[in-house]
Amino acid sequence: SSSESMALGERAKLFVIATKLQDAKFADAHAVAVTDLLLATKKDGFNHAVTALEIAYAKEKGDRRDAIAVDLAAALIARARWDQTEKDYERALDLSNEVLKRKQIPEAAWNRAVALELLHRDAEAIRAWDEYLKLDASSEWAKDATDRKAGLIQRDF
Repeated sequence: SSSESMALGERAKLFVIATKLQDAKFADAHAVAVTDLLLATKKDGFNHAVTALEIAYAKEKGDRRDAIAVDLAAALIARARWDQTEKDYERALDLSNEVLKRKQIPEAAWNRAVALELLHRDAEAIRAWDEYLKLDASSEWAKDATDRKAGLIQRDF
């Protein structure tokens, strides 16, 4: 189908970018780890991305560390979907909460809500989606957040 071929085309572009990043003399560990995450198609790929992001996270401070924390939380959520490991969801939640203590950014709020949802902490997840929607009320992501919140409300009744 055309959507599959487009997805393959996009993945091919990402592969070229990832190769250039990884071949660079002073490759940015965060950028390389994110491309690993984007290219991951199986559990080993997610494991590699999580490991690379954990290393980058441990080396950084301040805003850069927060940016890595957001990506690491997303990678942990993606990996946990392969093996249903709650500890990855819990770690993603902890990372997101830490970032949100310092600054309210939609990506961290999104990861927090997803982690709570996947941990089946529905009441908290509903509140977390509300918090996300305060930060982003109009994007396509906001529409998805609204739908996910509605699904949780419906599931609880």
